Amino acid sequence: MALSEGVRIFESRLTRRSGWWVVGAVVGEAVVLAAIVGDMLGFLPSHLETQVGHNSEVFVLAIGLTLLLAWSRGRRRPRGGLRIVVGVAGLVLFMALGILVMRLDGLPRVKTLNEPVFALAILVPYVLIPQRRPRALAVAVSAVFVLATAVLFHTELVRSQAESIVALILAPLGLDVLARWVPRGDDDGPDHSVPWGLFLLLAPVALMVLERLPIPAGLDAVATYGSRANEAFWGLFLVQATAWLAWRPERR
Repeated sequence: MALSEGVRIFESRLTRRSGWWVVGAVVGEAVVLAAIVGDMLGFLPSHLETQVGHNSEVFVLAIGLTLLLAWSRGRRRPRGGLRIVVGVAGLVLFMALGILVMRLDGLPRVKTLNEPVFALAILVPYVLIPQRRPRALAVAVSAVFVLATAVLFHTELVRSQAESIVALILAPLGLDVLARWVPRGDDDGPDHSVPWGLFLLLAPVALMVLERLPIPAGLDAVATYGSRANEAFWGLFLVQATAWLAWRPERR
């Protein structure tokens, strides 16, 4: 009895510690987001103020997806048919919110946030429905968005939604192929989360460098499109970093 009580107390403390990492990350990201939207970055050097101010979408994506994953992993997560209901409701609500934000012409710092909101509209049902996804489904979802982007590349929709589309290409691969423990809450399969996180952090820099090199037109278009979506890479990196701190299972 004493042993089981000790295990219960340890698990409770571990859960609280994980929760504090999530809370700390989300609060920190929300503070930065509020400072950007409220134009309160004047204390930074001008070049850094410009760089941070142009990346507010990073924090919306990171906050939304981190909270979604924390809820889907928690003890009070929706189960069974409720997951479907919540997933569909999330799709509808975030789509409506994205359309509303996109129409805020008088608030340009808020209007630009429509892209991560649209990405979250798809990621909510993806994370919640179904609970356990095969790797093949993640690859298929990413491939569908890559194919749709290639076919519709010259349309206004694809060009204006670069951040949301790239996030939807990358997120399934990270969540269900390279670091399956993040949404699943278990130690299932090989863990490639460290190289994946480094890729998310450094890929935008590599794309910006590649964009300035004399490369073929097709590759140049890919580099330009990818560099426009650097917020998707960095937003997913923040999610992965929070997951490392809060949820990463011990590997033996």
